[in-house]
Amino acid sequence: MEYNHEICLMQEVLNEYCADILGFIYRNYTYQNKPLPEVIQKHKDEVIEIKSTLFPQDSIEPLKAKKEQLQKIYKHVKLVTPFPYQ
Repeated sequence: MEYNHEICLMQEVLNEYCADILGFIYRNYTYQNKPLPEVIQKHKDEVIEIKSTLFPQDSIEPLKAKKEQLQKIYKHVKLVTPFPYQ
């Protein structure tokens, strides 16, 4: 399996995006000792699943689909999380 620069870059970016989403959930729920709503737990589990499937890849197409899925998850998590964000 050969890696090219574009695939490697996308994997790293998505890995950081996953970390950003998980960090947002941690800061706004776990750190604040707030109960984790079921929908947020579901999204957290999805992000962990996506993160575990980022490496290895031999095509960029699955990564593009994961990027769209992560964007939808992040928007929804922010939508249902009460202000102020941490």
